Amino acid sequence: MASHKDTSLSLGTPGMASSAIPSRVGYGVYKRYEPFIKDCLAAWPNPVDFTPETVSVETFAKTLRNAIRSVLAFQWKDADIDIGLLATIWPAAIVSSYPTGVRFGPRDAPRAPAAGRAVLSHSFELNADDPLAVKAAIVLLSRGKFSAPVLLHGDPSVAETYITANDFDVAIQPAPEAGPESFLLF
Repeated sequence: MASHKDTSLSLGTPGMASSAIPSRVGYGVYKRYEPFIKDCLAAWPNPVDFTPETVSVETFAKTLRNAIRSVLAFQWKDADIDIGLLATIWPAAIVSSYPTGVRFGPRDAPRAPAAGRAVLSHSFELNADDPLAVKAAIVLLSRGKFSAPVLLHGDPSVAETYITANDFDVAIQPAPEAGPESFLLF
């Protein structure tokens, strides 16, 4: 009778080799971005800006998000950060990219340094009664396809729910100058 040796490792063990964990959220991704996550935690609630040198700003932002998700999901045993603090901060944080860098900070903070902010007031207007259009605008905003915010008229709950449920890199800000129940998506 042939014996079967179990060589699998338990979750949370560094170097874990398992096809159950996608490589984009694996241990190696977390370890490469651990110093950046430390910087984010140390500065919270102040925004932290990064200027990636070896990857695009979009790749850096995406990988930083994945590294954070990795340590939160798998609780890596040798993590050199306060995972509890990160778990508390993450729902209120946003990782956003702008033309020259990446910002980690509170969702209500500006998504880019003042010099990199768009000058346009908004790119176009949407009615909140059209949830499909609102969702499409959120997806396109999160991918950097608009150079200015989108003005949303009406109840923002559909947008807020969709952004939160899908962890999109989009924020909502009241825009009272545009009328009652008006909001900027950016």
